[in-house]
Amino acid sequence: MAIFDGKHLRGLIGNLVSKKGKNGKTIVQTAPEEVRQTAASIRAATIFGNASALGLALRKELTDVNFGFNDSGMVNRLTTVNRAVFEHCFNQDTKTYTFDDNSFNNIKGFEFNIDSLLSNYFWEMPVVSQEGDILKVAIPMFNVPEQIKFPTGTNYCEIYICVCYVVLDQGLTKGNEVHSFYVTDEKQTIEAKNFSFSAPDGCLCVVAMGLRYASRYENIQTVYNSKKFSPAAIVGQTLTPGIFIDPLERVENGKHYAKEWSRIQKLKL
Repeated sequence: MAIFDGKHLRGLIGNLVSKKGKNGKTIVQTAPEEVRQTAASIRAATIFGNASALGLALRKELTDVNFGFNDSGMVNRLTTVNRAVFEHCFNQDTKTYTFDDNSFNNIKGFEFNIDSLLSNYFWEMPVVSQEGDILKVAIPMFNVPEQIKFPTGTNYCEIYICVCYVVLDQGLTKGNEVHSFYVTDEKQTIEAKNFSFSAPDGCLCVVAMGLRYASRYENIQTVYNSKKFSPAAIVGQTLTPGIFIDPLERVENGKHYAKEWSRIQKLKL
């Protein structure tokens, strides 16, 4: 039904829609037809929604390596990578997803900022492995400046390793774990670094690495990273075996503590 406001008709008239346009003109156009979704379009929309939800969780928990300095297309690129994983792992007959430790291999090497690739600035990529409930990240011995590049005007670099945790079938995540160390631009050999993180049962563990450069003189430090320059990338992942059991809320001396794991909105696998 259309309503006359004294100057214009607004609303539906049969299969036409009347509305007020720019400069006070009245616009009349055909009402949009109802579009019925096919099974294929519903499936595609569901997979896209899950890919987007997982991407949001990864971006949030891995901010400690890219510091929010990603390129403008990063969100779409990460969703595209996740979507390819979900499409590959979706069983059309059972309408369920099946993942194994190789399912997320193609997220390894994902760069958060295509204007400053981590692979162009650090040449000894970490090795990710799992032993029981421990996730190990090993950085081989490397030489400065041969294996790490310092932009002009910088002499200090903090190297961050961060792990994001996602329980896919329950749509849960928890706060990340971060380790870091620093190097200077002086010619030197950096001994191998080994870091240990927790590896809960039935959990996707995504490991990322980022470089935070600065110019440092005495007690004054000026950070070099920006939206145009911030090398960071996903360097490994593992899907731990077993079934995840969400720990109960912790209560001590009558005080209730927030649960460690929280729900990822719109992730339904």
